[in-house]
Amino acid sequence: MVDDENIKTTISPFAIREGEIKKFDGNDGYVSISQIIHKINLGHINEVHFAILDLVNEFEFMTSRQIYFMLLARRCRHKITR
Repeated sequence: MVDDENIKTTISPFAIREGEIKKFDGNDGYVSISQIIHKINLGHINEVHFAILDLVNEFEFMTSRQIYFMLLARRCRHKITR
């Protein structure tokens, strides 16, 4: 495993910048709140997703490795599946 200080990062091509319109799925535009609510109702978005969003909101940028260890530290361990 690579030590944290040896990880080199660049801006992800999936990063959303202010004022940018999503294009990664082939469709231009925004996601409506009704689409999000529908995904929540179907169970596609769950507590772990909200915990991840909370972490990214708090720290602004995190690697997936950092998110994983923060979830473990916040006792979301039993909710994380591999």
